[in-house]
Amino acid sequence: MVKNSREIKEEENTEKKLESETQSQPENRGKLILDASCAPADISYPTDLNLLNRGRKQTEKIIDIL
Repeated sequence: MVKNSREIKEEENTEKKLESETQSQPENRGKLILDASCAPADISYPTDLNLLNRGRKQTEKIIDIL
């Protein structure tokens, strides 16, 4: 009989916990808009050596033309 009353109390407690958990969850307040413009891309960033090499090649072409 004591076990039955304990089980009933435990069931009531778990039901109360479930009700309080569902009430504590926030309601839907609108739409979430995600921006897809931030995507990874394979872009080469110029470094000092790349800029220097490109300038060298262009200078050689100008000298060859002259």
